[in-house]
Amino acid sequence: LHIIPLLLLILKPNLIS
Repeated sequence: LHIIPLLLLILKPNLIS
């Protein structure tokens, strides 16, 4: 599983919020 890309997808919205 690609954990880094998954984390980026989850963190990206968090950083923008």
